[in-house]
Amino acid sequence: MATEYLECRRCKKKVGGWSQGIIRQLPPTYSCQFPAVLTYKLSCDLRVVVQLRSRTLGNSANRLYNTLREQHTDAWMQRAIRYLGVCKQFLALGGFHHRRQMPPVPSPV
Repeated sequence: MATEYLECRRCKKKVGGWSQGIIRQLPPTYSCQFPAVLTYKLSCDLRVVVQLRSRTLGNSANRLYNTLREQHTDAWMQRAIRYLGVCKQFLALGGFHHRRQMPPVPSPV
């Protein structure tokens, strides 16, 4: 993920263009379009933040991890099916072969 760094003219502090301090200055019609919460070193998808909000007694980090892994697997499978569908036409032309593996989901540990 990429962003530009903005620099304060007074203190020379650099702030990421997607930082919450910058996004809060935007009207809600624009600020709600950013798909992630970013800090200087870390980021978190807003869909994960929404799932963390619903954590109540009994909803552990492992349950959230399993839910995210399932969603990640489903999304990856859909992309892989589209990819293989496009590659099908190349197989007939010259034996184009490419093997893809699903990237792992970070664990809560």
